[in-house]
Amino acid sequence: MWGRSAERKERDRERLFHKWQVVRARGKLRHLLTIGGGWALWMYLVLSLLPVLFHHRPPSELWIGAIKWSLAGWLFGTLMWSFSERAYLKELKRRGLRPVEESHFP
Repeated sequence: MWGRSAERKERDRERLFHKWQVVRARGKLRHLLTIGGGWALWMYLVLSLLPVLFHHRPPSELWIGAIKWSLAGWLFGTLMWSFSERAYLKELKRRGLRPVEESHFP
């Protein structure tokens, strides 16, 4: 009653499977730039830029924040790629399919 129905779970699984195929075809670099870079940009704005603007922090913290959030964004994007890729390969195995090599084009 409280959980999702088996039909809905299968629909969600199918939707995520096809969505990851599209993301995967675009390549890991693009994923890292959009997911990791997008996350890092928001974190930088909120946790580095706003304190400098409104709490009178030294401007040198902007450079430290840029480096810190760039590295964190790369790590975040890489982790999200790894988790999604692992789930995709698991689903391929469940379906009895072989993986297709990922694209190396940005």
